[in-house]
Amino acid sequence: FLMRAAGLYPLTSIPVIIATRNVRKKVRSRFKLDVDDLPVEGSLRTFTPAEGVFLRETGVRELIEASRKNALGVARPNQTQERELVASFAPIFIQDAAAPYDRFGRVVWQGNRLAIEPENPTVYWYISYAFLETASILQINYVIWYAERAGENSPWMERGHLDGLTVRVSLDTQGKPLMVDVMNNCGCYHFFSPQTERVHRVVSKRFRLDPFVPQWLPTIPPEKRLGLRVNSGWHQVERLLATAPPPDAVRYKLAPYEALEALPREDGRSESMFNARGIAKGSDRIEPLILFSMGIPSVGSMRQRGNHPIALTGRVHFDDPYLFEENFIFK
Repeated sequence: FLMRAAGLYPLTSIPVIIATRNVRKKVRSRFKLDVDDLPVEGSLRTFTPAEGVFLRETGVRELIEASRKNALGVARPNQTQERELVASFAPIFIQDAAAPYDRFGRVVWQGNRLAIEPENPTVYWYISYAFLETASILQINYVIWYAERAGENSPWMERGHLDGLTVRVSLDTQGKPLMVDVMNNCGCYHFFSPQTERVHRVVSKRFRLDPFVPQWLPTIPPEKRLGLRVNSGWHQVERLLATAPPPDAVRYKLAPYEALEALPREDGRSESMFNARGIAKGSDRIEPLILFSMGIPSVGSMRQRGNHPIALTGRVHFDDPYLFEENFIFK
């Protein structure tokens, strides 16, 4: 704190930048492997959306154009259109399941503690917006929750109750996927996967880490979906790919994110899984004792939408509408 107050913040950031670069190097090495060579700790289980809605490219474009017929020209789909979009772009999760903590599911209260019901696999979604040059673009966020981060793959100081991933699919003004970016629900390990044909260059940052792009967005043909390969315990995405669900895929339910902010309790009341500071209750980690100088309250804890710092140096947030423009020059 004293170093920050004295204007020596860059000095406090140097060890974090070095450590982050080392982690990125490790993550990037996984993306360079052939997908069949990725390590498997348990067995691969595939989860696919239960909803059968699947709009083609023309249908998505027409829906987006129709929803822009308002005073601001912003895509504002109605409830039915929203559900169609969410179901159409819902990803397939290919999970390395080595232990019970590798099964994502529905979030519930069990007494005064949050728990995950893996027998009810659920993906929570919400809509957000960003800017691309002068136009606003629509984003669909898909959020999954695990009972904990654990296992030998995960760093010891990150282990604890509750874990999760957020996958964001950003559509351009024509309704085509422009970018997919991913983070853990603590805001950590954020990476971009843009469509390579749309990016002129990645913006380099002075005295800060450059945008992390371990993989360009794969081309996804009409008969397939975006797939994410997720490792065991640490729950890091190791590959984005175009895939179709196998016959034995597990069906997951799509639920609005608002459900997490009013979870029913046994006594008939409802209570959010997050506290007033946007922190998931009971998801405390040991990380604040180590990374307190970075200025992020409850660093390492799982967080509510709108409360995700995605970098330990500087001020960078997941919901910044200018995030893409600050990191990429688009064609």
